[in-house]
Amino acid sequence: MAAPEAFDWLRYGLSVVLVLGLLALTLVWLRRSAAAGQTGDSGRRLQIIDRLRLSPRQQLLWVRAGDREVLLAVSPQEVRTLTPLSSSVAGQAAQEDISHAS
Repeated sequence: MAAPEAFDWLRYGLSVVLVLGLLALTLVWLRRSAAAGQTGDSGRRLQIIDRLRLSPRQQLLWVRAGDREVLLAVSPQEVRTLTPLSSSVAGQAAQEDISHAS
């Protein structure tokens, strides 16, 4: 009777090791695929430049789409364009922020 009990414990132990090994492989694969997705940012045409959370479900997003920049209000019900910003307006705003900080 000792042999079947030892076999059961061995089988359970190997099952746990197999599941943990598969979990570790999955985590490694997810990290590599996420890292691969982040390296190509220079060629992206859509970027979130800045984000301001107003509440847990509402936020302001400053988004660049190609050469156009837009300020968006995002809530669960809608996404609204607040102010379309051209590249020159955004550059002036950034320069004003720098000059006020100095």
